[in-house]
Amino acid sequence: MLLSQLNWLLLTSFVLKIVVELCFMIPVLRFAQRTELLKYLPFLSVIHTFYLVYIGVAGNTGKYNWKGRKVH
Repeated sequence: MLLSQLNWLLLTSFVLKIVVELCFMIPVLRFAQRTELLKYLPFLSVIHTFYLVYIGVAGNTGKYNWKGRKVH
């Protein structure tokens, strides 16, 4: 039962993320005359989710170089 509720919560969050992104992307892509790119939004939203988690973890662990400077 709990897993089913978690799945619905994740699905609802993902759909809400796409809807909010659409609200911002449609006017921008219309201005740029590139509305055909909207077909990639669901796929890129999935990748974006994992990218954000990766960057959040990577940015808080260890040392890395950014713009030629070592960050601790």
